[in-house]
Amino acid sequence: MEPGYTRGGNMRHTARDGLTIVCIVMIPGLAVFLTWLMAPALCATCGELAPVVEVVLFLLLAGFVGLAYLAVLNAVLPLKHGKYSMDDIQCFLWKHHTVIRDMCQRFLKPFFPLVLTGVYYRLLGLKMGRDAVVAVYAIIVDPLLTTMGDHSVIGENACVTAHAIVNEKIIIEPVVIGDGATIGIGAVVMPGARIGECAIVAPGAVVSPGTKIPSYEMWGGMPARKIKSIAGVPATERQEEFPEPATDVVLSAAGYDG
Repeated sequence: MEPGYTRGGNMRHTARDGLTIVCIVMIPGLAVFLTWLMAPALCATCGELAPVVEVVLFLLLAGFVGLAYLAVLNAVLPLKHGKYSMDDIQCFLWKHHTVIRDMCQRFLKPFFPLVLTGVYYRLLGLKMGRDAVVAVYAIIVDPLLTTMGDHSVIGENACVTAHAIVNEKIIIEPVVIGDGATIGIGAVVMPGARIGECAIVAPGAVVSPGTKIPSYEMWGGMPARKIKSIAGVPATERQEEFPEPATDVVLSAAGYDG
C-alpha cells in the first residue's frame, strides 16, 4: 500500500477529541436515564418480560438519540468538502461524526435484519433514490456524504467511501451514483467520484478520487478506465462480459498521487 494512503486509521488525536469522549458517555447515559424513567410503567405492563423490554428500549434510545444529535450537529456545523490538515476543525468534525455514527450503528444493528439494509443506511444519512439497492455485504463508509439515484445498485462486497487520508491530509468529497448506475461486486469507489446515469463499474474495479464516469459507459480495472459504451441498451437487457475481478484490491491502485 502506498505510504500515507489509507481509508482510515493513523488519525492524530487532539484536545478536541475530548468532546467526542463526552458524547460517547452522555448519549448512552441519557438512554439509561430515559429507560429508568420508564421502568415502573414497563414493569407494570410487561411483567417478567420487563428486563428484556428495558434492554431493547435502551438500545433503541441510545441509537436514535445519537442519530438525532448528529442531525442537529450537521444542521449547525455541516461537513465541508475539501482537503484539510489533521488539525483542521473539519477533520475533527468528520472524526466526531464517524465515531458517534459507528456507536449508533452498534446499538441499532440488531434491529435491522439483512432485508432492511436500505432502511438502515437511510437512517445513517444515505440519500437513496426510488428502488435503489444496497447489497447485504456492501460497505458505505460515509453514508451522509453518499447519494444513490433511482434504480442504482451497489453490489456485494463493494466499498464506497467519501473520505481518504493522504500524506497527513484528509480528503472529504461526496460520492454521487447516478440513476440506474451499477457498482459491481468488490468494486471500490473513492472520494469525489461521480458515476453517470446507467453507467457500470465492473467487479473489482477501483474508481480513483474525483473520477467522473459518463453516462452509459462501462469502466473497469485498477484504476478504472473506460471499457466500452453501453448507450441505448436498457439495464434490464444487458449481458455484459466483465474483466476478471481483481484479487487484491488495495487503495494504492486508485492511482492517487497525493
